[in-house]
Amino acid sequence: VTPPPIRTPPDPSPDDLAWAEALWDGAEGPRLLSLCRLIPLKGVDQAIRALAALGRGRLVVAGDGPDLGRLRRVAEEAGVTDRVRFAGRVEGGSGRPRSIPN
Repeated sequence: VTPPPIRTPPDPSPDDLAWAEALWDGAEGPRLLSLCRLIPLKGVDQAIRALAALGRGRLVVAGDGPDLGRLRRVAEEAGVTDRVRFAGRVEGGSGRPRSIPN
């Protein structure tokens, strides 16, 4: 049995660090991150509701998929649209999205 090689990721660039910090927007409290294809099976709606129950913090949802519209409505209904950031699809080595719609 040969284990798969483990590659150490490169250190983030100053631009990557600035981009990531901008997503958090100086959030106080817990910082939650969801990185997945946005489909109901992933349970991102539960993370949104958990954020509402916490009463503070921020959730960054990085990904895209057919559930995006429903998740935006869940955030609105839960009263946390100001604390949920939909960062869009991420790809490539830096993990930075092609765009940051919100």
